[in-house]
Amino acid sequence: MNALQSWFRSVRGRITLAVTTLFAIAMLFGAWFLLNRAEAAWIDDLEARDIAELEMLAQDLQAMEAILGEGVILPVGEDGTSFTLLDETGDLVASTPAAVFGGAVIMSGPVPADELPPELIRVVPDSPDFAVVGDVTTVSLPVDLMTGTLTLTASSSLEPVQAGVGALRGILLIVAPLLVAGVGTTSWLVTGRAFRPVEDITDQVERISDDRLDERVPVPASRDEVAHLARTMNTMLDRLSASRRRQHEFVSDASQELRNPVATSKVKLEVALAHPDETDWEETARVVLAEQDRLGGLVDDLLMLARLDEGRSAIAAEVDLDDIVLAEAARFQAAPIDVSEVAAARVNGDVRQLTRLVRNLIDNAVRHATAQVAVSLEVVDDKAVFAVEDDGPGVPEADRSRVFERFVRLEDARTRDDGGSGLGLALVHAVATAHDGTAHVADGAPGGARFEVRLPRSGVRSRPTPRDPAPDLL
Repeated sequence: MNALQSWFRSVRGRITLAVTTLFAIAMLFGAWFLLNRAEAAWIDDLEARDIAELEMLAQDLQAMEAILGEGVILPVGEDGTSFTLLDETGDLVASTPAAVFGGAVIMSGPVPADELPPELIRVVPDSPDFAVVGDVTTVSLPVDLMTGTLTLTASSSLEPVQAGVGALRGILLIVAPLLVAGVGTTSWLVTGRAFRPVEDITDQVERISDDRLDERVPVPASRDEVAHLARTMNTMLDRLSASRRRQHEFVSDASQELRNPVATSKVKLEVALAHPDETDWEETARVVLAEQDRLGGLVDDLLMLARLDEGRSAIAAEVDLDDIVLAEAARFQAAPIDVSEVAAARVNGDVRQLTRLVRNLIDNAVRHATAQVAVSLEVVDDKAVFAVEDDGPGVPEADRSRVFERFVRLEDARTRDDGGSGLGLALVHAVATAHDGTAHVADGAPGGARFEVRLPRSGVRSRPTPRDPAPDLL
């Protein structure tokens, strides 16, 4: 029973059952239609034959005599058809004898047919009356004679028709099940051949585990939906493998970055405790606090990236982006920042995320600038364009697609001390994307790099952003 249930639950079994059932139903109706049409055609042939015999017999009777007398015997037609002749009152005038040897016909009368006046020989054209009563068909034809109009009737048995229908039914009872079985078998074999690549794909997918994401499913040589499915699954496996690789790299890099400030603070405190009299505790406290600030910023960046990775949309609130830019530029006292090109611009989004975006871009420019940093904000069409330029070494064109990746630090004068954690620009890209914007880097006017972020202006956002129901962890 389990095997039968498994067979019915399989796509191959259901397709085979459906095709076989539909073909069996079609065969049933086809056989019924064929039997009915064959029976009707044979009866029509019998009617046409009887009508032709009636017309010929009527001509013989009219030519034989004008008034029928005793001794007239009607012949036997083909296949045993019998005839009767009735007068206007319904009385029998003549009929086919009950038995005639070899179909011989004896027709006699008081006046020979060749002695009849021509005006007495006449066939009345009329539509015959046809009926089927039980197993007998009857067809009648009026015949005008000198004494009046008589009715000539032919009666034929339906046994030959019934025998033919029975023979055809017997053939169909043998042929139809064989055809249904053949269609079912063919459907099973064809679907099995069609689904064999799917079974191969299924077996391969079942073997693929977390540590075997480099394996791929076989792609059949056909160009059908199964081949498309296999290619799609391989593409999905490519994405999963790349995602797992990035996840491992992310965990490894994040662990290293988190370990550095912890290790630095620990070493500083251990040295201070080992030589308490020689330790400048105020300097030690400043170093430890700086490392803790670095650690806190790194944790905040990781939490924000995790929130953005989860697809949590920014809060849909109107924000004065120019206020954020001016406030963040004022925080950097070590380097002069030109804010003369900052114009008013309002966008929809989350204040904290946009603040982190602006802060990271300015911090990145300040760390790599030689002497000049300029920020600008303008409205172009329906976009608020925020840009930060510096006169530092810039970003090589080959690295511009990598600079927004996580934990990526270019080798050009970027040590851990001045290069940050490698999450700042990745967070800029993630926040811009979450706000339906874009972030890219190009050559700056002072000779360094120009980081530019384009965000939809308030009132023209491409899609509404629902309020994040989760508590704000940052």
